Amino acid sequence: SMSGAKLFDHFRHMAYTTIPAYLISLILFTFMGLNSIKIRVHEDSINRIRNMILADFMITPYLLILPGILLFLMMKRKSAVPTIFSLSILGGAVAVFYQNRSLKEVLLSFTYGYRQESGFEVIDGLFNRGGMNSVLWAISLLFCSLVFVSIMKKSGMLQEVTSPLLKFSKTKGRLIL
Repeated sequence: SMSGAKLFDHFRHMAYTTIPAYLISLILFTFMGLNSIKIRVHEDSINRIRNMILADFMITPYLLILPGILLFLMMKRKSAVPTIFSLSILGGAVAVFYQNRSLKEVLLSFTYGYRQESGFEVIDGLFNRGGMNSVLWAISLLFCSLVFVSIMKKSGMLQEVTSPLLKFSKTKGRLIL
């Protein structure tokens, strides 16, 4: 949004590279999965993971309503920030009313990430993730770069640095180069 590009234009242009990459990966992993007899997944491990998840969470098709709302809002081309914010609030409400979590737990998980100490490394690695606190370094880096670019723009340094590049890149080929 800082450059003035529309989000869905960005998605459309990314599709030129991501869709072929996904299709190649799908074909490759399907081929590998069908032809690898040596790799065996222990059914006990799968059942243990499944049972631990089901012990802590109620998993039903109703939970697909939130991703459905997200897809609906994306198709309506609603703004990203209000969409993410409203779905975060709805997700918190689902956690409180459907998953029987306290409001305090939900707010702490927004900030610090969900925490679960099951003693099973696979489950702990799956669920113990960041929250807003884990991305603060990226936000601070973004903020510092915006300040730096603003100073360069106001002082005229940005124009001095980019003008030779803009003179050179008159065609698409030169721009890529």
